[in-house]
Amino acid sequence: MVMVFNGKTRGMLARFFADRGGAATADWVVLTSVVVVIGVATIYFVLGPEGGFTNLINSMSSEVDQAGANMEGVAASGASAIPGSGD
Repeated sequence: MVMVFNGKTRGMLARFFADRGGAATADWVVLTSVVVVIGVATIYFVLGPEGGFTNLINSMSSEVDQAGANMEGVAASGASAIPGSGD
């Protein structure tokens, strides 16, 4: 199907494609939505349903505490804390 445009229609199409007035608005809409998405993703990462970043910090803290307790136990027994050192 071939579309035939008369002079009035061509002029309207030319003005439509040449008009850049709404381009700045579209740029701001995209920029604002990107900032909102990044903010929501950050909040989800920090406070997520499973504890997020806070849960990770607590887990690492308990691992460090356990490692410290293990080192204290090795030191109290008089054994070497370094595997394969022979003592």
